Amino acid sequence: MLEKALIQKKAEVQAILQLLNLAVRSTQLYPDEHVIACKGMADFYERLRSHIQQYGQFVLFVSKENIVVEDIEIDKQMPGAGSLALHLFRLKLESIVIYEEIDKKQLKTFVQLICLDPKEVATAGGLSALLKSRQVIAVCVSEHLLKVTGEVEIMKTKDRSTLKPEGQVDFSKLKQVVLAEIDPSISEAY
Repeated sequence: MLEKALIQKKAEVQAILQLLNLAVRSTQLYPDEHVIACKGMADFYERLRSHIQQYGQFVLFVSKENIVVEDIEIDKQMPGAGSLALHLFRLKLESIVIYEEIDKKQLKTFVQLICLDPKEVATAGGLSALLKSRQVIAVCVSEHLLKVTGEVEIMKTKDRSTLKPEGQVDFSKLKQVVLAEIDPSISEAY
């Protein structure tokens, strides 16, 4: 009985991700009020709403190659799963949580924001800052962070005696310290 419920939930989750992928693609390809874009968004909203009412929320964990929804790893052979995972990963997303309070307007805004170019998102301060500025309160994202701290100290010499006749340079008077702290869970990605 439990196995049958898990199989059913996995099929439902995969259907939601396919509709998310379709909503993203139709948002990228068609104007805002085009019938295909509107239909894709409406189908995604209805299926997602049904899932959220049953389970309370919708949680995605993103890696470079795949997406895990709650505790279900998505089949890599599912159409669009790999490209969706890679796109979300480029946005530096680690997880996405969609809450019960979401309405069509917030969902549409969320999909439009994840369709943006990753460079635009980074320039704007990340997806969480964009969601906050657009008042999308029913979606919470956590992002991969690359934390770089440290100091660079370069001691310049006044004389040119460090150049050797063979064209080699003596770097003994040059001191540079760079400390980088990278989250171990993403160190492979970089």
